[in-house]
Amino acid sequence: MVMRTVSTVPEFGRIVIYTTSLRVVRTTFEKCELVRKIFQNHRVKFEEKNIALNSDYGKELDERCRRVCEVPSLPVVFIDGHYLGGAEKILLMNESGELQDLLTKIEDISAFWQEMADYKGVDEFRNYQKVNQGPKGKDSTSTPGVANIPGQSHRITESMGLEAWGPLDAI
Repeated sequence: MVMRTVSTVPEFGRIVIYTTSLRVVRTTFEKCELVRKIFQNHRVKFEEKNIALNSDYGKELDERCRRVCEVPSLPVVFIDGHYLGGAEKILLMNESGELQDLLTKIEDISAFWQEMADYKGVDEFRNYQKVNQGPKGKDSTSTPGVANIPGQSHRITESMGLEAWGPLDAI
């Protein structure tokens, strides 16, 4: 029997969407479909974790939402390892243009981390990510919830009011 645990490796530049494919509660299923389509329309890569197909994803979602004091209600979106919100928040951000701005910045971060992995080698890069994790998956090189990226010194989402994000200073 293979045991799966919640990943403590940071999700730098990644988008994770927790969804369900069960149509038992029609509105929940429709919200999951809507969020998926919004991200597909923006043509960004994202990882979909369908809790109906893998119960470990449900446990993972509960743990992650507990850490940010949020009640899990599908769909749930995490960007760069940080809680973004559910269907209503994504829809509002999409309509206002905030989502496009955020996704553009995330693509830049993702490209940076890919370059780092290519430069250092994937194994060394993953080891770097694990070594620099403090207790409960927090970055030990800075304040909790803050991602550090060399050559960057701006707050990604300060103007968007996402408090979990922080300054991106040199590693």
